[in-house]
Amino acid sequence: MTNSPDLAAIRARLAEIAEIVEAVSRPSVAVQLQPARNDTGALAPVAAHGPSAPSKLAQAIAWLRATLAHRPMWAKEVYARAATASIAPRTLERAKRLLHVRSEIDGRAIPKRWRWQLPAQGGGSR
Repeated sequence: MTNSPDLAAIRARLAEIAEIVEAVSRPSVAVQLQPARNDTGALAPVAAHGPSAPSKLAQAIAWLRATLAHRPMWAKEVYARAATASIAPRTLERAKRLLHVRSEIDGRAIPKRWRWQLPAQGGGSR
């Protein structure tokens, strides 16, 4: 006897994975920005509606790819900028994993600092 909720959960996860693969394989995903209506004055993504709206993970992947495209950055700075862009830390970490972003520790600094870079930007460890 099959358990239909498990099959439905598997189908939903496969659909999510297909969306992620599509988002990662695109050269870039344009995210339209508008002034946020809060006290910080930060920019926030425009809410997209409908079935073609990219998921938060797809937006995070595109944002992280664009953020690290030109140079490596300290992880602390990436997290701070992601928070400003309304990207949750866990979503950022998932995007990092899917993009195979490399983490390299600066052992000379006290406290230790991590630098993130896209794989094409050079060496480092995961």
